[in-house]
Parts: sequence; C-alpha cells; structure tokens
Amino acid sequence: MANYSENYVDFFNGKKERLAGVLTLPKYTTNVPAVIICHGFAKTKSDRKFVELSRFLADKGLASLRFDFSGHGESEGDFEKLTLQKEATDLACAFSFLSKQKRINSSKIAIIGHSLGAAAAVLFQAQCQKVNTLILLAPALQLKELLQNRYSKKQIELCQKEKYIDTSRGRVGVGYLIDAMAFDWRETIEKIASPVLIIHGQKDNDIPLKYSRELLKAIKADKKLEIIEGADHGMESYQAKREIFKYSYSWLSKRLL
Repeated sequence: MANYSENYVDFFNGKKERLAGVLTLPKYTTNVPAVIICHGFAKTKSDRKFVELSRFLADKGLASLRFDFSGHGESEGDFEKLTLQKEATDLACAFSFLSKQKRINSSKIAIIGHSLGAAAAVLFQAQCQKVNTLILLAPALQLKELLQNRYSKKQIELCQKEKYIDTSRGRVGVGYLIDAMAFDWRETIEKIASPVLIIHGQKDNDIPLKYSRELLKAIKADKKLEIIEGADHGMESYQAKREIFKYSYSWLSKRLL
C-alpha cells in the first residue's frame, strides 16, 4: 500500500481559466513542506518523470503540486496565447492555491521547473520572492538566443507579420515570440536571492549544456550545477530520472526539511 495520497485538484488563474493539477501528499502528516512542479513547453503534468518524482518526494515527506499550464493538458485556455509571463502568472495562482491547503507548510515551498517551466519559475520568483528554493531542469532562460538559433531572421519576420509561429509542438501566437525576444534573463536571474540548483543533461541538443553553465555564472545566490551524463533534454531515461530524484532530494532536504 502506498504511503501517499494523490488527489486531482483545480484552481483558476487570472483569466478565469481552470487549471488542472495533482496534489500528492505523504499520509498521516501535517505541516508538510511542498514542491510545485512545472512542465516544459507543450508538455504536461503527466510526464512520467514528474509523476514518479512526486511519489518519490512523498515517500521522503514532501508534498507536491504538479499542474498543467493554461492551454496544456487538462487545463483550460488556448495554447496559441502562451507567453512566458502568462505561465509565471499561472504559477503564482498555483502557489496561492497550494499555500492555502490545510496540511501544507506555506513557509516551506520550493519549485522544480523543466525547460520553459524553469524560466517561468525564475520569472515568478524574481517578481514575488515567495519560495525557499528553485530547482531548474534544463532551463530555457536564454529564450531570445534559443529562438534565433532555431529560426532564421526571415522566419521570425514572417511570424511577426502572420501573428503566429509554428513550432514542432504546435502553433503559438506572436505574443510568445515578442515576450521571449524581450525577456532579459540576466536582469531577471540577478534578482533571485534564494538558492538555485540546476540539473542539465550532458547530451541535451535542444538546450545545450553551455546555457546552464552561463546561467550558473550569472546567479548571485547560493547555486550548484549537476550534470547528468548521457541525458537528453527530456530526461526521461531510467538513469536520468534516478539522478534527478537524488539531486533534488539532497538539495531540498537541506532547505525544506
């Protein structure tokens, strides 16, 4: 018998869109530290690594809320209206929801974000300074450079004209492009005062490891970079997941428990 409970929950963002989540709690405990888990671009709360991570953390005495950003998974909203700021706002609503739960210790909350979800976590923390620590998995903070590497100048100009950008995972509105191109990741990360752990796959071809090395240098707070040998961007291999669990718990146990 599992020594945790999983409950489907929902809450609303500032656009009155219902966001779907799963709250995982250790059984028979109160005043529990908690983690908010944020998925990446066009992904969902049901990525296997997040399901397994939430259960692993519950076994260690940590609650978690994994949720779908608006326009993703089971949440309401339009994927084409995705922007980084909108995800940070969704995250603020998730934090508010989680912090009001009876069994949660609202003074001990962390965020684990993957890829674009990591960027949303950083932006949220820079704006609010509400969580104890951040764990960033293959963070996509250098959005302008990443987009310029992926799309030619002509393609970007066409996207601005047509008011949308087609990606391998779906169509998003030009608002995403404008938001991403204007995002000053250095200025944002310098506002973070809480400890930051970065975990990055050594064979990540979507966001190469050099970006996390660059990010590490820019962080002024307590920081660490862990590299998973052989892991790609998705980090869904058995070994990658085991490493994520190990590094995350080691970090969280010193800052939440």
